[in-house]
Amino acid sequence: MLTEEDKKKLKKYRHLIAGLIYESIGYFTPIAALRALELHREKKAYFCEWYMDIAMKRTSAAKGWSRDEALYLAINHDIIRNVIRKRNKLKEAYRNCRVIVDRNIQGNESIGASWF
Repeated sequence: MLTEEDKKKLKKYRHLIAGLIYESIGYFTPIAALRALELHREKKAYFCEWYMDIAMKRTSAAKGWSRDEALYLAINHDIIRNVIRKRNKLKEAYRNCRVIVDRNIQGNESIGASWF
């Protein structure tokens, strides 16, 4: 259940959150994107399946999933930076993802469906 505070944050950062949803190819729900953003601001690692996959590709597949917090901080930073850099080129795509964010603000909480 989304709190009123979460809804305020979703509204404040709707463009960035929509970009994160788009960049993740739908892996992130609005609340997951918000958590990634909050942890980035707090300089804490965000561990999720998508970031673990990126970490595995950045290191060695033979090592398996890394638990290196600095690596996950760098991944989160890079993803957020890429979203900001692409914002003008992908306005239409981000606008489509903003519909998902707006529906969450209205109280229709999303569930993850990246495995479909």
